[in-house]
Amino acid sequence: MSIFPYVYFMIKSFNVAISESEIAMYAGMVTSAFAFCEFGTGVLWGKLSDRVGRKPILLGGMLGTGISILMFGFSKNLPMALVARALGGLLNGYAIFPQSDMPDLSSLDFPDTPTCVHVVRMHPTIHLVFTNIS
Repeated sequence: MSIFPYVYFMIKSFNVAISESEIAMYAGMVTSAFAFCEFGTGVLWGKLSDRVGRKPILLGGMLGTGISILMFGFSKNLPMALVARALGGLLNGYAIFPQSDMPDLSSLDFPDTPTCVHVVRMHPTIHLVFTNIS
C-alpha cells in the first residue's frame, strides 16, 4: 500500500504540526513505522512458516495487513495512524516469502541454469524486461 500521495494531507488534517517541516517529520514517522516493524519480525515469520507451513502464514499476513489498512484509513489522530502502520509491519508475514522461496525455485530442477535467471523468471515484469536482451 503506497501512502505517499496522501500521507502529508492526512497528517495535516490531524492538526498536530505547527509548520510544514513538522508535517514532513510526522509523515516520515508514519511511513517508516511499517518498515521498522516489518524488519523486526521478518525472520520470525520465516521461522514460523517453516514450522506451520506457508499457507497459514500467508493468509494470516494478508488478514493482518487488511485490518491494519482499515485501521490506518479510519485513523483520527497521529497515534492511531502510527499504531496502524506499525501493526501492518508486524503482521506483514508474507513479505519474507520471496526470499525464502529462492532455494525452492533455484537450481535444483535446472542445475545448469544460474540462480539469477530464476529470480528474473519469478517476477513477470523483470522477466519481460530481460527476456529480449541478447
